[in-house]
This record gives sequence, C-alpha cells and structure tokens, in this order.
Amino acid sequence: MLESVHSKDAGLCALVSEVCSGDPGNVDGRAVRIYWKTLLGAAFHCDVDAEDENRLLNYGHVVLRTASDRAIYAAGLQSLLGLHHHNKYNSWCLADDIMEPFRPLVDATVIELMGTSGDFSCMNQQTRAALINAMYCRVVIEDHFRTVIDALSVTAASLAQVITNSEGQLVLPQEFAHATA
Repeated sequence: MLESVHSKDAGLCALVSEVCSGDPGNVDGRAVRIYWKTLLGAAFHCDVDAEDENRLLNYGHVVLRTASDRAIYAAGLQSLLGLHHHNKYNSWCLADDIMEPFRPLVDATVIELMGTSGDFSCMNQQTRAALINAMYCRVVIEDHFRTVIDALSVTAASLAQVITNSEGQLVLPQEFAHATA
C-alpha cells in the first residue's frame, strides 16, 4: 500500500533537517512532490478539476476534514483558528491541521480503489461508500485500536487540554492497522 513511499524515506528524511519556521526553503512543497510521485507515479499532478485519482483524493480528504471538524467542535474548540493553517478564506484551518496525520489513510484507500477499478470518470455510490468507510478503519492511538473517528476525537480532546490547561501533549495516531475496516 504505502510501502513505496517508505522506500523513499531517505529522500524525505533528508528534508527533515531543512524544516524551518515559515518554510522559506519550500521543504513542504519538495516533500509533497516526492510523496505523490512515489505514491501515484511520475505522471501524477495534483489538479482539483481532474477526473482521475485526484477526484477520489479530494472526496476522501473532504470526508476526513468533516470528521476532523466534528471532533474539534465536540472538544470545545473553534475550527476557524488554526495552528499551522492560516487563511482568511478558510473556515476549517484547525480541521486541516488535525487531519494531517490521518491523510495517509485516505491516500491508501484511494490506492486500494485504484487497484480494484481504475475508472474515475464516475463517482459512484460504491466509491463514495469506500471513502466514507475509511473513517471506520482502525488506527493505534494511545496504545489502543480505535476507529479514525474515535482517534480524531482523542486528538482534538488532547489539543483542547493543551490549549486550555497548558499541560499534557497532543495525542496522535501511532500507526494505521490496515486500510479496510
């Protein structure tokens, strides 16, 4: 599934030492290019309007963003104010921050769907259901298996604890158990 990305870890790991506040060296952009080219091939280009795997990625990421937003509000936080995402036209900055560690799960689900179909011209009910069901996949968080939806709640609650009490630490998923629930 995501093993091909792990084979490029050396290239991604080399970029870690270059990460700086404000990203003046565009490390994020360079890492993203390595990630997507490795995951989906050299011909892949991110294109919001493309009717290919981009369509599946966009839909899956919107589902994940919505689940993240729900967890944030349930934890008593406001999604408008982000930690790393800042944009006056984006009402989901904090949701975009919280969902980042969970994105590979959506990417893995898309890869799995590509292997079974390969036809992205139509977003049918089966494809949408598979991307929604990715939220019920199991992840390891705090040494327990939980669904993505539960894990998002744990992450959001831990962030609220850090913000309101200045104690504790942000709880993130340790690993993904598998791509299907």
